[in-house]
Amino acid sequence: KSHMINPILAVSFWPLCFDGFKRIVYHSRCTNTHNYEAKIMKCKGLCQYLCSLKRACWLLLLGSLFLVVGSFVLEYGFGAEPCRMCWWRRYTHWAILALSVIAVSGVISRYVLLYMMLLPVVISQAIAAWQTAGQIGLVELPAFCAGDGSAALSAGADLMASLQNYTAPPACEALGMTIFGLSLAMWNLIAMSAFLAFIGYVLSRVKKGKVK
Repeated sequence: KSHMINPILAVSFWPLCFDGFKRIVYHSRCTNTHNYEAKIMKCKGLCQYLCSLKRACWLLLLGSLFLVVGSFVLEYGFGAEPCRMCWWRRYTHWAILALSVIAVSGVISRYVLLYMMLLPVVISQAIAAWQTAGQIGLVELPAFCAGDGSAALSAGADLMASLQNYTAPPACEALGMTIFGLSLAMWNLIAMSAFLAFIGYVLSRVKKGKVK
């Protein structure tokens, strides 16, 4: 006997097979959607947990402490000499760190201190953006950022003392040390943009009454 499939049986069973296939696909989609929604809810819960005022201040403290310590590690551990604009950015990092310590202690209103942090963050971001634009050739940086020591020699100080004691910092437009192809100024611009976005997000949630 030939083992041929009866075409009538095949046609009659086809709707059942197709319906079963649709059920499998639908169940798979529902499962994936449920898993995706569960992941979103976990992320939202984590954001809500981290974005309370006290925890936000702790995160800012850790972030600014990382920047302050990291700058000295790069300088003394890896020989990354800071330029004048690097020092300007360091001053803003110290200011953010100091405000974060005060905020964590709770001596002054954390809400007010978060607003105060916006000033050094924006200043550091502006300096980093200015230096980055100079490094990629979009703008010309000031003469005192050239790093050739001419500013110190023309300041009216004793010429011989300047020659003996003055060590010119590197030029601000020089890339210097790069990490994954980006200069330290570019990384600072990314970090300050993240700080600004995080502080803005926390303050917006405070205004809406979702964070205390």
